Amino acid sequence: MFYPRLAPSARATSVPMPFFRPALRAPGGTVQRDVGWAKTGRPYGPPMTSEVDQAHRETIVNAPAGYTSWNGTFGWQSRFHLSFDLNTNVVTVIVRLYSTATSAVRTAWESAIESRWSRRFSLRESDDRGVVRHTYPIGVDVQWASEAAGAHYTIAGQAAGTRSGGRYGLSGTSSMTDWGTADAVDITHEFGHMLGNAEEYFTTNGTDYTAGGTRQGYRDAGGGIMNNPSENPEQRHFEAIRAAFVALRGLPTERVTLV
Repeated sequence: MFYPRLAPSARATSVPMPFFRPALRAPGGTVQRDVGWAKTGRPYGPPMTSEVDQAHRETIVNAPAGYTSWNGTFGWQSRFHLSFDLNTNVVTVIVRLYSTATSAVRTAWESAIESRWSRRFSLRESDDRGVVRHTYPIGVDVQWASEAAGAHYTIAGQAAGTRSGGRYGLSGTSSMTDWGTADAVDITHEFGHMLGNAEEYFTTNGTDYTAGGTRQGYRDAGGGIMNNPSENPEQRHFEAIRAAFVALRGLPTERVTLV
Protein backbone atom coordinates (compact mmCIF):
# COMPACT_ATOMS: atom_id res chain seq x y z
CA MET A 1 0.00 0.00 0.00
CA PHE A 2 1.28 3.47 -0.82
CA TYR A 3 1.26 5.90 2.08
CA PRO A 4 1.43 9.70 1.79
CA ARG A 5 4.95 10.55 2.78
CA LEU A 6 4.51 14.12 3.92
CA ALA A 7 4.74 15.30 7.47
CA PRO A 8 3.03 18.32 9.02
CA SER A 9 5.17 20.19 11.46
CA ALA A 10 4.98 19.71 15.18
CA ARG A 11 2.21 21.44 17.10
CA ALA A 12 3.11 24.96 18.16
CA THR A 13 3.13 26.26 21.69
CA SER A 14 2.56 29.91 22.52
CA VAL A 15 3.99 31.99 19.69
CA PRO A 16 4.74 35.70 19.22
CA MET A 17 3.16 37.91 16.61
CA PRO A 18 5.07 38.33 13.33
CA PHE A 19 7.70 41.04 13.20
CA PHE A 20 10.26 42.47 10.81
CA ARG A 21 13.41 44.28 11.90
CA PRO A 22 14.94 46.51 9.24
CA ALA A 23 18.61 47.07 9.96
CA LEU A 24 19.39 49.72 7.35
CA ARG A 25 16.90 52.05 5.75
CA ALA A 26 17.04 55.66 4.62
CA PRO A 27 14.09 58.09 4.95
CA GLY A 28 11.22 57.23 2.63
CA GLY A 29 12.33 53.62 2.27
CA THR A 30 15.14 54.54 -0.13
CA VAL A 31 18.78 53.48 0.01
CA GLN A 32 21.47 56.05 -0.70
CA ARG A 33 24.93 55.66 -2.19
CA ASP A 34 27.69 56.12 0.37
CA VAL A 35 31.07 57.53 -0.65
CA GLY A 36 32.96 55.65 2.04
CA TRP A 37 31.45 52.32 1.10
CA ALA A 38 32.07 53.06 -2.58
CA LYS A 39 35.79 52.84 -1.87
CA THR A 40 35.27 49.22 -0.82
CA GLY A 41 33.42 48.35 -4.01
CA ARG A 42 30.03 48.48 -2.28
CA PRO A 43 28.66 51.97 -3.06
CA TYR A 44 25.28 51.23 -1.48
CA GLY A 45 26.78 50.06 1.77
CA PRO A 46 25.80 46.85 3.62
CA PRO A 47 22.56 45.08 2.74
CA MET A 48 19.20 46.00 4.25
CA THR A 49 18.18 43.12 6.49
CA SER A 50 15.30 41.86 8.61
CA GLU A 51 14.57 38.86 10.82
CA VAL A 52 11.23 37.21 10.13
CA ASP A 53 9.47 35.26 12.87
CA GLN A 54 5.83 34.52 12.07
CA ALA A 55 3.25 32.06 13.41
CA HIS A 56 1.34 29.80 10.99
CA ARG A 57 -1.43 27.25 11.41
CA GLU A 58 -2.98 24.65 9.13
CA THR A 59 -6.08 22.50 9.51
CA ILE A 60 -6.21 19.26 7.54
CA VAL A 61 -9.46 17.32 7.05
CA ASN A 62 -10.89 14.63 4.79
CA ALA A 63 -7.84 12.38 4.86
CA PRO A 64 -9.25 8.96 3.88
CA ALA A 65 -9.30 5.78 5.95
CA GLY A 66 -5.78 4.64 6.65
CA TYR A 67 -4.45 8.19 6.66
CA THR A 68 -6.54 9.79 9.40
CA SER A 69 -3.46 10.66 11.47
CA TRP A 70 -3.03 13.55 9.01
CA ASN A 71 -6.32 15.13 10.11
CA GLY A 72 -5.95 17.90 12.69
CA THR A 73 -4.70 21.41 13.31
CA PHE A 74 -0.97 22.03 13.41
CA GLY A 75 1.09 25.14 14.13
CA TRP A 76 4.66 26.25 13.56
CA GLN A 77 6.94 29.28 13.40
CA SER A 78 8.33 30.49 10.08
CA ARG A 79 11.78 31.94 10.69
CA PHE A 80 14.33 33.31 8.26
CA HIS A 81 16.72 36.21 7.69
CA LEU A 82 16.04 38.46 4.69
CA SER A 83 18.88 40.36 3.03
CA PHE A 84 18.46 42.90 0.22
CA ASP A 85 21.75 43.99 -1.35
CA LEU A 86 21.56 46.89 -3.84
CA ASN A 87 25.21 46.32 -4.73
CA THR A 88 24.25 43.00 -6.33
CA ASN A 89 20.49 43.54 -6.81
CA VAL A 90 19.80 40.20 -5.11
CA VAL A 91 17.32 39.32 -2.36
CA THR A 92 18.68 36.47 -0.23
CA VAL A 93 16.74 34.31 2.20
CA ILE A 94 19.08 32.92 4.84
CA VAL A 95 17.95 30.07 7.09
CA ARG A 96 20.39 29.13 9.83
CA LEU A 97 20.17 25.50 10.92
CA TYR A 98 21.85 23.48 13.64
CA SER A 99 22.25 19.71 13.60
CA THR A 100 24.53 17.06 15.04
CA ALA A 101 24.26 15.12 11.78
CA THR A 102 27.55 14.48 10.01
CA SER A 103 29.10 17.08 7.77
CA ALA A 104 28.37 14.92 4.72
CA VAL A 105 24.68 14.67 5.61
CA ARG A 106 24.41 18.40 6.26
CA THR A 107 26.10 19.19 2.95
CA ALA A 108 23.68 16.90 1.11
CA TRP A 109 20.68 18.52 2.81
CA GLU A 110 21.96 22.00 1.98
CA SER A 111 22.59 21.18 -1.65
CA ALA A 112 19.15 19.58 -2.09
CA ILE A 113 17.34 22.58 -0.61
CA GLU A 114 19.26 25.30 -2.41
CA SER A 115 19.05 23.56 -5.79
CA ARG A 116 15.26 23.33 -5.41
CA TRP A 117 14.49 26.77 -3.93
CA SER A 118 17.22 29.25 -4.94
CA ARG A 119 16.91 31.53 -7.99
CA ARG A 120 13.52 30.03 -8.85
CA PHE A 121 11.62 33.34 -8.85
CA SER A 122 12.30 37.06 -8.59
CA LEU A 123 10.71 40.13 -7.00
CA ARG A 124 9.64 42.82 -9.47
CA GLU A 125 9.38 46.35 -8.11
CA SER A 126 7.29 48.98 -9.89
CA ASP A 127 6.89 52.71 -9.29
CA ASP A 128 3.62 54.39 -8.31
CA ARG A 129 2.58 54.54 -11.99
CA GLY A 130 3.01 50.81 -12.45
CA VAL A 131 6.23 51.07 -14.45
CA VAL A 132 8.68 48.26 -13.69
CA ARG A 133 11.87 49.68 -12.21
CA HIS A 134 13.81 46.69 -10.88
CA THR A 135 13.74 42.90 -10.81
CA TYR A 136 15.59 41.15 -7.99
CA PRO A 137 16.28 37.39 -8.07
CA ILE A 138 15.55 35.51 -4.84
CA GLY A 139 18.46 33.43 -3.60
CA VAL A 140 18.23 30.87 -0.80
CA ASP A 141 21.21 30.27 1.45
CA VAL A 142 21.18 27.46 4.04
CA GLN A 143 23.80 28.13 6.70
CA TRP A 144 24.91 25.80 9.49
CA ALA A 145 25.24 27.31 12.94
CA SER A 146 27.88 26.03 15.34
CA GLU A 147 25.37 25.91 18.20
CA ALA A 148 21.60 25.73 18.57
CA ALA A 149 21.36 29.19 20.13
CA GLY A 150 22.50 30.76 16.87
CA ALA A 151 20.07 28.88 14.62
CA HIS A 152 16.54 29.45 13.41
CA TYR A 153 15.88 25.70 13.77
CA THR A 154 17.51 22.62 15.25
CA ILE A 155 17.32 19.62 12.92
CA ALA A 156 17.28 16.06 14.27
CA GLY A 157 18.70 13.44 11.91
CA GLN A 158 16.64 10.24 11.71
CA ALA A 159 16.93 6.78 10.21
CA ALA A 160 14.51 5.53 7.56
CA GLY A 161 11.13 4.42 8.92
CA THR A 162 10.98 6.91 11.80
CA ARG A 163 7.48 8.25 12.49
CA SER A 164 6.08 11.39 14.15
CA GLY A 165 2.53 11.06 15.51
CA GLY A 166 1.78 8.23 13.11
CA ARG A 167 3.05 10.20 10.12
CA TYR A 168 6.25 9.51 8.26
CA GLY A 169 8.13 10.62 5.20
CA LEU A 170 10.72 9.53 2.70
CA SER A 171 13.91 8.01 4.09
CA GLY A 172 13.16 9.01 7.68
CA THR A 173 11.89 12.58 7.27
CA SER A 174 8.79 12.97 9.46
CA SER A 175 8.38 16.68 10.30
CA MET A 176 9.72 20.17 9.68
CA THR A 177 12.66 19.58 12.02
CA ASP A 178 13.02 15.77 11.91
CA TRP A 179 14.92 14.87 8.74
CA GLY A 180 16.02 11.55 7.31
CA THR A 181 19.78 11.32 7.08
CA ALA A 182 19.44 9.62 3.69
CA ASP A 183 16.72 11.95 2.40
CA ALA A 184 17.20 14.65 -0.24
CA VAL A 185 13.56 14.93 -1.36
CA ASP A 186 11.05 15.37 1.47
CA ILE A 187 13.37 17.75 3.31
CA THR A 188 12.84 20.27 0.50
CA HIS A 189 9.10 20.17 1.29
CA GLU A 190 9.79 20.63 5.01
CA PHE A 191 11.99 23.63 4.19
CA GLY A 192 8.90 25.14 2.57
CA HIS A 193 7.23 25.22 6.00
CA MET A 194 10.15 27.29 7.28
CA LEU A 195 9.23 29.84 4.61
CA GLY A 196 5.64 29.93 5.83
CA ASN A 197 3.95 27.46 3.50
CA ALA A 198 1.20 25.05 4.59
CA GLU A 199 0.60 21.53 3.32
CA GLU A 200 -1.28 21.23 0.04
CA TYR A 201 -2.93 17.83 0.25
CA PHE A 202 -6.29 16.27 1.17
CA THR A 203 -8.23 19.38 2.30
CA THR A 204 -5.98 21.94 3.95
CA ASN A 205 -7.21 25.30 5.24
CA GLY A 206 -10.41 24.86 3.26
CA THR A 207 -8.80 24.06 -0.09
CA ASP A 208 -9.60 20.66 -1.61
CA TYR A 209 -6.39 19.34 -3.15
CA THR A 210 -8.15 16.23 -4.44
CA ALA A 211 -10.02 18.46 -6.96
CA GLY A 212 -13.36 16.94 -6.05
CA GLY A 213 -11.98 13.44 -5.71
CA THR A 214 -10.29 13.37 -9.12
CA ARG A 215 -6.80 13.37 -7.55
CA GLN A 216 -5.40 11.46 -4.59
CA GLY A 217 -4.56 14.70 -2.76
CA TYR A 218 -0.89 13.99 -2.07
CA ARG A 219 2.15 13.49 -4.28
CA ASP A 220 0.07 14.40 -7.32
CA ALA A 221 1.81 15.21 -10.59
CA GLY A 222 1.74 18.97 -11.03
CA GLY A 223 0.88 19.58 -7.39
CA GLY A 224 3.99 21.59 -6.55
CA ILE A 225 6.46 21.01 -3.74
CA MET A 226 3.99 21.42 -0.86
CA ASN A 227 1.87 18.61 -2.32
CA ASN A 228 4.57 16.60 -4.05
CA PRO A 229 8.10 16.98 -2.61
CA SER A 230 9.67 15.64 -5.81
CA GLU A 231 8.50 18.76 -7.65
CA ASN A 232 9.66 22.38 -7.64
CA PRO A 233 8.22 25.31 -5.67
CA GLU A 234 5.51 27.37 -7.31
CA GLN A 235 5.29 31.16 -7.32
CA ARG A 236 2.77 31.14 -4.45
CA HIS A 237 5.33 29.47 -2.20
CA PHE A 238 7.41 32.69 -2.12
CA GLU A 239 4.60 34.92 -0.85
CA ALA A 240 6.00 35.23 2.70
CA ILE A 241 9.31 36.37 1.20
CA ARG A 242 7.51 38.97 -0.91
CA ALA A 243 5.65 40.24 2.17
CA ALA A 244 8.88 40.48 4.16
CA PHE A 245 10.54 42.43 1.33
CA VAL A 246 7.59 44.85 1.17
CA ALA A 247 7.83 45.44 4.92
CA LEU A 248 11.61 45.89 4.77
CA ARG A 249 11.40 48.47 2.00
CA GLY A 250 8.33 50.23 3.36
CA LEU A 251 6.59 49.94 -0.02
CA PRO A 252 2.89 49.61 -0.88
CA THR A 253 2.26 45.89 -1.31
CA GLU A 254 0.87 46.27 -4.84
CA ARG A 255 4.21 47.63 -6.07
CA VAL A 256 6.05 44.33 -5.54
CA THR A 257 5.11 41.17 -7.45
CA LEU A 258 6.59 37.72 -7.92
CA VAL A 259 7.80 36.75 -11.39
